[in-house]
Amino acid sequence: MKKDWFQIITNAGVVFGLIFLVFEIRQSNLHAEGELGTAAFEMWFDREASVAGEDSSKILAKAIHSPEDLSLDELLVVHAHHEMALAEILHAGYFSESEIEIFSHDWRADGISVAQENFAYPFGRAWWAKRREHIGFPPVVEVIDQALAENPNYRADFFDSLGHVFNPK
Repeated sequence: MKKDWFQIITNAGVVFGLIFLVFEIRQSNLHAEGELGTAAFEMWFDREASVAGEDSSKILAKAIHSPEDLSLDELLVVHAHHEMALAEILHAGYFSESEIEIFSHDWRADGISVAQENFAYPFGRAWWAKRREHIGFPPVVEVIDQALAENPNYRADFFDSLGHVFNPK
């Protein structure tokens, strides 16, 4: 009888040990997936940052006020700038919506803010209209669409208001 109880307890210990091992392997896989995803987003962001350059403010201002005058080189800079903003939103959205819990804050509110700051002007909205069909992550598309619906000219209005503050007529 004692031998049966000992065998039952031993077998239960083995079963619990296997369950724990499976849990640990799953956690390790999620961690590795998170590291790989972060590295991929960093490479994308770095590539676009190298195209955008250090001082793209004049080109972005031109995109806001006279996009028809942008040269091909300037279009590439604006595109890279938008891709970096999109990478930021995708990164936060993907890791917040997946099982990999990296972010504990409301990524959607941050995503709306980033989208309004970067895409909420005529050229930015046109860029997003072309780019959105290639985004395979619906929550990010919803967030950016919501941001642009709420305030379609945020960026232009914001920078115009700064111009009046710094250059009063």
